[in-house]
Amino acid sequence: MVGIIIAHSVVFVGGLVALILQIHSLNSAGLAVFSIVLGLIICGLIMSVGVLVARHNERRRHFLVDERNPGAAIAKMTWNNALLPPFVSSKALLKRANRFGYGVDVVANAEGLSFWRGGRKIIQLGAIPWSTLRSVESCLVRAPIGSRQVESVVFEFDSNPTLISPIVLYPSKEKACQAIERLMHGRPRVNTGHVAIACKT
Repeated sequence: MVGIIIAHSVVFVGGLVALILQIHSLNSAGLAVFSIVLGLIICGLIMSVGVLVARHNERRRHFLVDERNPGAAIAKMTWNNALLPPFVSSKALLKRANRFGYGVDVVANAEGLSFWRGGRKIIQLGAIPWSTLRSVESCLVRAPIGSRQVESVVFEFDSNPTLISPIVLYPSKEKACQAIERLMHGRPRVNTGHVAIACKT
């Protein structure tokens, strides 16, 4: 990632130098165009670096969650503030989290489901024991932009110290039913017979 950022910076500096060399020969209209072009270059650089950092943090989160939960099934999902209800009751667990949305890794192991967020450091938002999980179902939620609907996964459960039922999340890189199948595949036979599982999409 560092190499890509350096490459973007070199392109930015090169473009800036070329523009500066031409600035003395510009009239007022030319200066206005120069300002616009310079602004676009700066915005482009900032956006590129932002995207690269976000992707790096996402990969870092997946790596750390996998490291902390060896052998567990993990589904990569996203929470979005525009349409999905909040599901974390403790504000301390959301410190420095993006209030508009963030990635969530859902982990299924012998004890139950756990929910993680973070980048360089990961934070466990909470856990749902299999005995308190009531249902895991797919549903359709309207996308933040436009009229299309997006596949989501709904987790319903009993009272929890840090999580609010229901939890609704967007699967990041797969269909809702695929995420549900992965998470539920390795569940223990004991204390999970009551869990309702449904794929409606």
